[in-house]
This record gives sequence, structure tokens and C-alpha cells, in this order.
Amino acid sequence: MSPEQIQGQKADGRSDIFSAGIIFYQFLTGQRPFEGTQFLLQQKIVMEDPVWPSSIVQVPPEFDRVIARALAKDVEQRYQRARDFGDALKRILEGKPPEDPNEVLAKPLPAIPPPPPPRSTPGGEAEKEFWEDVKDSDDPEDLKLYLEQFPRGVFVEEAKRRIAALGGDGA
Repeated sequence: MSPEQIQGQKADGRSDIFSAGIIFYQFLTGQRPFEGTQFLLQQKIVMEDPVWPSSIVQVPPEFDRVIARALAKDVEQRYQRARDFGDALKRILEGKPPEDPNEVLAKPLPAIPPPPPPRSTPGGEAEKEFWEDVKDSDDPEDLKLYLEQFPRGVFVEEAKRRIAALGGDGA
């Protein structure tokens, strides 16, 4: 669901661009760009940016720019047509920047912050301590928080199994 749909505003084809951006993000990273229960998920969609794909998997940062535009909160900053989204991806495959040099924008494109430094190394002290605090929890949200904080952590598979066992959809 796009930010404008969550906020009860008029939806058009650009809402579908947002949905296509979600699917492309999942295709690239193997993860959902936004996680949480209903209210928390909606809040993240409306207010937060996802972790950029190049911070999760080895893809060029140009994909971050395409994802940022497809998932822009402001529909005017989003790709206006599916063809524009597809053309940006084609330009990346051709070794070119994703932006169309002939495009006139109504608003500036969303800014992409540099990827944050890793929170910790896999298996590091912080991860182990966090895992010790949540591993026996009966609340799947605690385990989901571990996955959010340590998406490539040592205990990811175990956390997913525990979430599934607790009926929390396996993240």
C-alpha cells in the first residue's frame, strides 16, 4: 500500500509504481523494505526510507536511486509512468546513470543518504548480547527486531524459525 493510500488520499498509477518498487526491492535484496505489524508498518511506509539495497547486497548504488524514486513518499517525486521506471533500469543495464537526461522534473528527486556503517560485525559482541536478550522471548516482535538490527546476523535462521513457531509469519 502506498503512502497516499494509507493516508486516505487519491491513488493513481503512481501508487502502482510504489508497489512495483516494493516488489523490485524484494527481488534485489530478498527482504521487505518495510517490516512491522499493521500500524507500525503503515507508519514506516509513510515516514521512513528503507535500508538501501547496496547496504544489503552487492549492487551498484544506482539501484538505490531507482528504488528511492519508486518508493518516494511524494507522488510528484516518484516515476510518473511504469515506462519511466523500466527505462531507468534499462539505462543501468547499459552502464548509464538511471536518470533520464532529457526529463524535466516537477520537484527535485529524493536524496539518497550514504549507506550507514555496519551496526556491528556478524557474531560481534553487540549481536550476541542482543540475541541473548531476545532468544527466549514469547513475543515474535522481539525476534523481528533482532532481524531488523542484524539482517545478516549469525542467528537469523534461528530467529526466523522461532518467529514461525510463535505464529509471527516467519519474517
